[in-house]
Amino acid sequence: MNASPDPQRRRTVPRQPAPTPQWPPSRAVGSRPSERAAARLVGGVAGVLRRAGPRTSLNRPIGTDRRLAVVRSRLEVAKQIAHAHQATVNDVVLAAVAGGLRQLLAGRGEDLEGLVLRVMVPISLHHERPGQASGNQDAMMMVPLPLGEPDPVRRLALIAAETAARKRTAHPQVTSGLFGFVAVQRATYRFQVHPRFVNLSFNHVPGPPVPLYVAGARLLELFPMVPIMGNITLDVGVLSYAGQLNLTAMADQATCPDLEVFAQGVRGALDDLAKSTLAPTS
Repeated sequence: MNASPDPQRRRTVPRQPAPTPQWPPSRAVGSRPSERAAARLVGGVAGVLRRAGPRTSLNRPIGTDRRLAVVRSRLEVAKQIAHAHQATVNDVVLAAVAGGLRQLLAGRGEDLEGLVLRVMVPISLHHERPGQASGNQDAMMMVPLPLGEPDPVRRLALIAAETAARKRTAHPQVTSGLFGFVAVQRATYRFQVHPRFVNLSFNHVPGPPVPLYVAGARLLELFPMVPIMGNITLDVGVLSYAGQLNLTAMADQATCPDLEVFAQGVRGALDDLAKSTLAPTS
């Protein structure tokens, strides 16, 4: 992909991979400080994920077939909503997802009174100054979605307060550093896919802010693809691109035949939040 329809050819420089780092051979297995820290983190993550979530139809054994639904929005609208309610764009999208889930479960006849779902959300912990890159600093946190709250503005306020507080105690990244250890990855996966601990996973990735081109043709839209696993029947991915804010819902075909109900609920929640700030939705 290129940032212009007719990119200039640049001279390629052969890559020289760095040598693989070696552990000091004099240390016994399990004696490294990072290994001991990883062992402590396994217990910490397990402790958080052991807090049981509510039992809903979102957590069932899944099959091999999938359903897909997309929601198109504008990044500027989400920013206006976030600014008006002292929240973040991520909070706004989570509030819209909560609206979609509320409509989905209500349509299935499930009790929404006091219902709070547990959603796994990756976040960025970057704090470096301009010109000081320190690599990926991602973390994960469990965010409660108050589906029992019927007011979309109130739902957003509750979510914003929770995410602000939980970012200060977010768990370290799961794909590198200490969480690169196989034992930690296995422990995290084992607890994440169990229906008692996580109702939904949510991924929001900031994409390129300018249009991209492939072989001279402009890339019109970008949508993320997120997998589902274990007993989680619905996952949500969000990607911004060139002013767009696009959401993809991936679901199990057999257990979530009403996925479009969720998508309509997300659109309705975004509309309600936009109306609260008098922001046009398109």
